Formats: sequence, structure tokens, C-alpha cells
Amino acid sequence: MHMRLPILARVAAALALAGCGAAASPPPGPATGAVAGVVRFEHGPPEPRPGVRVRVAGTAAEARTDSAGRYALPRVPAGRRTLEFRAVGLVPVDTAVRVPRGGSVRVDLTMASAVRPGL
Repeated sequence: MHMRLPILARVAAALALAGCGAAASPPPGPATGAVAGVVRFEHGPPEPRPGVRVRVAGTAAEARTDSAGRYALPRVPAGRRTLEFRAVGLVPVDTAVRVPRGGSVRVDLTMASAVRPGL
């Protein structure tokens, strides 16, 4: 009987440690979210702007707007991020966004011309 007690104690300790490790694991689900939206050009009434580069700062996530000004970034790391919008002839825009884990957020933007009349 004296030999069994130490074995049972070791098994109980191992199970307790395994349970602690499981509780500390990250929550299930993807560690990414999605960002999508439309970019327009401020020229009279705002109109869709194709060819704008949309980049998530500090990551490799990048997209270009299509002919309707739409873009989609499907796998953006969750958390606070900065989106960078760039296009030739337009004022660059950086905007902060919170990307939800496993969810999506919409960011629509209107960009202004970098060329000022009369200058």
C-alpha cells in the first residue's frame, strides 16, 4: 500500500498541471478578422476610386481597390491596426481600426486630391 500512494500522488499532480495548461490556452477561433470597404475620390460628388493601395501597417496584408472602389482584406491580424490608403495624385490617409477576432469591420473612405488649383 505504501508504494501505491506515491504513484497516485504523481498521477494527481500530473493531471492538475495538465488542467492548468489547458486553462491558459488562447480562446478558440481565428486570430484574424476581415476589413473591407469602398474608397471614393472627393471631386464634386464623391465617386469610386480604383487603384488605391490599401495596406495594414506592420503586416503583409495589402489590397487594391477595384473599378467600383471596393477593397477586401480577408486575413488581418486581430486587434488595433492602422490602414494606409495610397494613390498617385491623392493625399495619403492613415486611419486606425480595431479588427475583431473572427469578425469583420467596414472602413469606407473619401480621399482628397493632392493637387491644389492655383498653386
